[in-house]
Amino acid sequence: MADYISTFNHVFTKSEVEVDIFNVDINTLGCWQTLQQAGFEPAELLTIFRQQYCVEIWQQIKGECIRDQFVADLLFKAAVRGYLENLLLRLQNAYSLPCNGMLCNSTLYILNHGKSCGLDEWLVWSIVYLDSIQSAAVESNFVSGNHYCGDIFSTRH
Repeated sequence: MADYISTFNHVFTKSEVEVDIFNVDINTLGCWQTLQQAGFEPAELLTIFRQQYCVEIWQQIKGECIRDQFVADLLFKAAVRGYLENLLLRLQNAYSLPCNGMLCNSTLYILNHGKSCGLDEWLVWSIVYLDSIQSAAVESNFVSGNHYCGDIFSTRH
């Protein structure tokens, strides 16, 4: 089973290589910036972030039920970056599951048994795609009727 501490360290530790699909710059996250502006010291901010915010994300992705650490790390990154629901909808659609964007038992089954069907590669390319969309949105701050707000997209009405 996947391990939370390993996932947290893998996603938030600065990589030695130039491009690391797992790495997230903690300083770019809206929740981090908000707490920083509220006056939290870096050490206490990291503790709050690791022991509360990220633990809730780990529970949301049912990390303790995911067999493969690689898959858990990718889902955790997607959740932290704010596009887990989009990723899950794409996965559910690709595997002809009911599409609800939530980690239901059927989706969890695919995540735990899809290795032979190219799931790892599918997840990697989906993460690359969603990262590029999010990066483009940050650069332009406006993408076809959607306004980028920190870690999430919100549709203008």
